Amino acid sequence: MSNITISLDDDMLKKAKKIAIDRDTSFSGLIREYLKGLVDQEERNRLLMIEELDSLIA
Repeated sequence: MSNITISLDDDMLKKAKKIAIDRDTSFSGLIREYLKGLVDQEERNRLLMIEELDSLIA
């Protein structure tokens, strides 16, 4: 697993850590889940677009 470094406003980081605590996860876990959801949604969108194009061609 790779590590990344990001810069955040102190207030945003504090609020994000609170959200992570409320969701019983870590800040890293919160970011990881958000990015996983984003990637999964993009993949679903890409597959739907391919299916739509296939149906137009067929």
